[in-house]
Amino acid sequence: MRRLSREPWALRDEPTRLAANRQFGRYGPMQPQAVRQPDVTGQSFAEQVARTRQMLRSMDPEVVKQVIEFHKGLTFFEALA
Repeated sequence: MRRLSREPWALRDEPTRLAANRQFGRYGPMQPQAVRQPDVTGQSFAEQVARTRQMLRSMDPEVVKQVIEFHKGLTFFEALA
């Protein structure tokens, strides 16, 4: 095995203890807490977008203008919500 460093600490067999480990040593073990899972029902957002896109592509342009609602002052994310 070729040595990359002449320092004696570079080839220790035991795991290296990091300095950050000492900073958190005063805290005890934490109790695990259950995390609430989201209620996922229906189709995913990608499926809804694909279905809406297909519906709009199959309609006449005049009908599409009547279906689409235009709102001024909305950001992109507000328009998606």
